[in-house]
Amino acid sequence: MMSLAGQMNALAPRWSDVRFFPSLKERAVTLQEFMDDPDCSRVHLFRTISQFKHVNVLTGAYRRVIRHTLLRDMQRDPSRAYHLVDLGAGGCDAAVWLLDEAAKAGVALRVTAIDSNPEIVEWATRAHAKVEGLTVVCGDMFDLVNYGDIDYAFSNHVLHHLDDESIVNLFDELHNRVRRIYVMSDIHRSYVAYWSFLFLAGLIFHRSFILADGGLSIRRSFKAHELEERVNLSNAYKTTTVQSRFPWRLFVIGGPFAAFGEKR
Repeated sequence: MMSLAGQMNALAPRWSDVRFFPSLKERAVTLQEFMDDPDCSRVHLFRTISQFKHVNVLTGAYRRVIRHTLLRDMQRDPSRAYHLVDLGAGGCDAAVWLLDEAAKAGVALRVTAIDSNPEIVEWATRAHAKVEGLTVVCGDMFDLVNYGDIDYAFSNHVLHHLDDESIVNLFDELHNRVRRIYVMSDIHRSYVAYWSFLFLAGLIFHRSFILADGGLSIRRSFKAHELEERVNLSNAYKTTTVQSRFPWRLFVIGGPFAAFGEKR
């Protein structure tokens, strides 16, 4: 039987797992990321989750979009209390940041952070046990009826994990359950994004799945028209837009109050 150290080394991503010249013509939707493997190294998984906050600050661009959509809408009536669901929340770095921003703006906000991986939920619950207004749950983001009234929804790097049918189903669910605005952030697939990420990640992030999974994430991600086509197959198509932002980001912004957000 392989030792624990041997198993960890066997499951840890290596440079040899990364293709430098993949085809990016279409989504590589059948590829599986390391952290999605139920047998992956827990040491590497938790280190990956802890490093996400740095990746998101470098590449996310979602903070500015959230300020101009969700937070701006909340400030239209700061006397209300609002509820946001963070779908596929991972380490909850976005949720913690948003709660802090809402507090600074004088807005009463609570966040339900949903993730389907019980080990990631356990890690995030421990890491953010003292964050007021945050509830971390292991649950299904396709069944939002379980989470009460929802004013806002947010996700970051979730859509590329889904197949086309699941993306349509998710936007149907968002259309039916979110009362104000949702913002779904993901990656705009390109060679510049791919090679730039590999260069930066290779320098900065070590002993985790960031390097290999980041490359796979870009290969699984979208061109703007691809994502727009999937959204247009859902019931949300009339109240939803797909926007491209630097650096190499796509945002799907929708909901009954989405018109108050920043449009480009």
